[in-house]
Amino acid sequence: MPTIGRRTGSKTPRLGMVVAPQMRELRTAQTRLNHFLWTTEICYGYVLAQADKHFADLERPIASTMAGVRSHIWFPTSQGRNRFDETTGRFLAQAQESTTELYRLVLVGYYARFEEYLEDRVKNLRRGGTWGPFVRSLASPALRAARVPIEPKTVLCADICRLVRNEVVHKPGSALPISLDDGRVQDWRAKLLTEATQNNWPISGQDIHEATFQVVGQVANHLKDAADAGKQLPPELFYLLFTFTNLDQLACQIEEALLPPNASLSTWVTRPAERVRRPDLIIIVDQTLVDTG
Repeated sequence: MPTIGRRTGSKTPRLGMVVAPQMRELRTAQTRLNHFLWTTEICYGYVLAQADKHFADLERPIASTMAGVRSHIWFPTSQGRNRFDETTGRFLAQAQESTTELYRLVLVGYYARFEEYLEDRVKNLRRGGTWGPFVRSLASPALRAARVPIEPKTVLCADICRLVRNEVVHKPGSALPISLDDGRVQDWRAKLLTEATQNNWPISGQDIHEATFQVVGQVANHLKDAADAGKQLPPELFYLLFTFTNLDQLACQIEEALLPPNASLSTWVTRPAERVRRPDLIIIVDQTLVDTG
């Protein structure tokens, strides 16, 4: 177990929470995806910021412009063709577009790891043959009637993120919704209300409206704030961040529902103090051992 001490240097106090190894693995995957996301975005941003200074000749082959950069892309194929035969201008345009694709890729990747967590942790509790709507798949009494159960709002927010992920995977050329009035969002509400009713969740239409607002509505708010600040950001960025938050929240609540009292495990994650609902799972960890997820 980590030594006792209080974390410093954080705006939101975080505590250690004991979890099953599957949850620890999910958080580790999230941390790695975070590193991939931000380091890649910084690289794109640096290149684009240098456009006027170092990439003024947009018609110059990028292989010539970036000849000093070590990359396997410069090696020709077995047929002798260049692997990346683009102009500097097209390279810059593709780098700009790739930022949005990066957010989509990481969102899908994290969702896949979350499904692995569900498969390893609660497959025996799953309702239905596959991982579908969470209001159906996670309707087991072991989760809903536990001493500290999963919360309906948490399940709904995760379901909205699941539906966004489906849009990314199955309609890759489609823009994501940025308004609560979008027809897809209204369709999501209706379907979730039907699923919730069929699985006896104490969920109302107002509950579903609040969940869609917490995801889609907040994305719209963040986009407006960014525009007001003179920034043009894609909705994919904010959907990715909300997916990280809402699926992690659901996983932690699954842990709180399933772990026995005073569980003695060596695996743990850090969480905002106000989100930990079971004091018996709390450990206050030393600064040097704090989980980075």
